[in-house]
Amino acid sequence: MTGADIGARFAQIRVDAGAATPKAMSDRLGIGENAWREYEKGKGTPSWATLQKLAALGYDLSWLMTGQGNMRRSDNVSLHHVDPEFMGRLVEAVVRTHKELGINLPEVRLGHVSAEVLADVFSAAEGPDEYPEQLELMIKRLKRRLKLATEEPGTGKRSA
Repeated sequence: MTGADIGARFAQIRVDAGAATPKAMSDRLGIGENAWREYEKGKGTPSWATLQKLAALGYDLSWLMTGQGNMRRSDNVSLHHVDPEFMGRLVEAVVRTHKELGINLPEVRLGHVSAEVLADVFSAAEGPDEYPEQLELMIKRLKRRLKLATEEPGTGKRSA
């Protein structure tokens, strides 16, 4: 395995995730653009937090590191099977959480944050029966991150 091999797999993930540019992918993950560019070159070492975010999106970390197996985890729930009622509750919870904290959430960010929360729910739940309790937990985590971000403005870090 060479650095170029792993770099190509990072690029494959970006394309699969629908991010047209390294900047779009880095924005989606909340990491620096240069960091993602280095990963695509097969240089740099992603943090554990970045790897967890990729896993939450359904990517198989073993495949990322070795190139063996499937790019996506086979246990990843397909978005085609998301219950519309559950998705509505999830989006509503994301909007409510931001409003409670006085944060204006642009619609495009609403989609991004909702997708991230959904990926976290899927990653943490062992099945659909656990989605409601995992959603509650993920919304609590989102609220905590947002509170921290508002308490420490001007850090230049995107926490939420």
